[in-house]
Amino acid sequence: MPKRHSERDRQRPQRESVIAEVQRATQELLVAETSQEVAQLTAETAEQLFGYESIVVRLATETGVLEPVVVTEHAAFEMGDRPEYDCDGETPVARAFRRGD
Repeated sequence: MPKRHSERDRQRPQRESVIAEVQRATQELLVAETSQEVAQLTAETAEQLFGYESIVVRLATETGVLEPVVVTEHAAFEMGDRPEYDCDGETPVARAFRRGD
């Protein structure tokens, strides 16, 4: 009697591919030399690996502001110019930052 392959077995190559891409992205992040490069790699990985279209990556500045440093074309089209947020503010972005999300 032929062996039946489970759904898990059929999805294994895809999972292995995703794991390999996460490892590749991690290696690129480890050798990134600037915060801007890390932000760009983060956005590219989220877009390519997970299929996200609207991505905004913010960096906290020395003046306590969450500054958008990478905004995908889709995010810019859908949401327009993205504002800076005060790290101590009460916006969802600032609260997520303070929680470490």
